[in-house]
Amino acid sequence: MKTTLAAIATLIPYTPQYWAAENPGAGQYVVLWTPPHSADEDEALIRGTAFTASLRLTAVAGTLDGVQIMLDRIRGLLDTHTATVTGRHVLLTWDRSETIDLDRTVTIPTTNRHPAFGVDTYTIHSQPI
Repeated sequence: MKTTLAAIATLIPYTPQYWAAENPGAGQYVVLWTPPHSADEDEALIRGTAFTASLRLTAVAGTLDGVQIMLDRIRGLLDTHTATVTGRHVLLTWDRSETIDLDRTVTIPTTNRHPAFGVDTYTIHSQPI
């Protein structure tokens, strides 16, 4: 799954993070993560069979509008696009936008404002070539 996430990250024009790191004032960035995957996905990779998995993408920016712009741009790049993963054909489909809100637990020191975040869910469709 790490190889698939790395391939997806190359399609995104923002700094990808692979863990939810608190970094106030870091500017715009995205966090890519998958819910805990099942043994079925590992088995599919080992046996060379197809699988689907959820991908959650969190966009972080200084304002709510900034997050919306980021998510719209990323959707245009990821929805129904393929990622290059050795030996596999990986198609991404956008499922839903889950939230856009302020993170009131964090304050950006330079602006004294709360950063905004938004979460979109995609489905990864992976099959051997």
